[in-house]
Amino acid sequence: MNSVPVTITRIVRRMRGPSQSHLVQGDDGQFYVAKFAGNPQGTRSLVNELISYQLMRRLGVSTPCLRILNLPLSLVNEDLCFRVGTRLIPPEGPVHLGSQCPVDPEVTAIWDFLPAKLFPRVVNLSQFATILVFDTWVCRTAPRQAIFVRQPSVIGEQHFKAHFIGHTTSFGGCQWRLGGDTIHGAYFQPGIYSLFDMSTPVETTVCLLEAITEATLLATLVGVPPSWFLPGDREAIRALFGQLHERRPKMRSILANDIDSPDHRVSRGGHHFNCEYKRVAGTI
Repeated sequence: MNSVPVTITRIVRRMRGPSQSHLVQGDDGQFYVAKFAGNPQGTRSLVNELISYQLMRRLGVSTPCLRILNLPLSLVNEDLCFRVGTRLIPPEGPVHLGSQCPVDPEVTAIWDFLPAKLFPRVVNLSQFATILVFDTWVCRTAPRQAIFVRQPSVIGEQHFKAHFIGHTTSFGGCQWRLGGDTIHGAYFQPGIYSLFDMSTPVETTVCLLEAITEATLLATLVGVPPSWFLPGDREAIRALFGQLHERRPKMRSILANDIDSPDHRVSRGGHHFNCEYKRVAGTI
């Protein structure tokens, strides 16, 4: 992760979602989905994003680059405040987190949904298995999120690449508590798992998780801004890392119980897949 902060120069618009994030542009010319400290999901959600990002990169998962964002006081106004009931609450401090858009969202479409008939055209489809293993390990408390962008292609069918986003609910969300030994974070269209052989990416990912040490986990805290930690948070996250380390040997049995090998059907793990998603051209 690039440790040089980016200064926000423009607030573009408010985004959907419980963290009340905003699309912004930085002084590097790039666009970011900015999640601000003090958001309704809690500042621990930013820590979750940073830790998950670094671990997912170790697993080879396609996830947008994260950057630390500096928010100038001159840009803080009523439109940027969090809406909590009837209250308007400004972001806390100048240091926040940005997820870099994989393309320029003002000129290129980003899709947060694909019709099932287009799934075979996703070039990194097997990563849905990789991220399922990861989300189960970290006990993600929400269905998996992904966005899709068109891939350059020769004449013929259009192809897409999936980018996995929204890691605030890793580690049980802001509770920093791991859940039960079941599948977590399955994609809201579970039919996607029937389109490829899950055995190889699942086994590869489990092996990579087994190689992660407690020292590796602790190293993910190096880039976390100190202002994001409240008293007791560092002790709590170290205890969480101990639980994650102990959870690794359980992964094969957890996955074997919930993934049916012949049909590659994935248990929904208690999630309700009745959310309405739609294509959003030019936005994420």
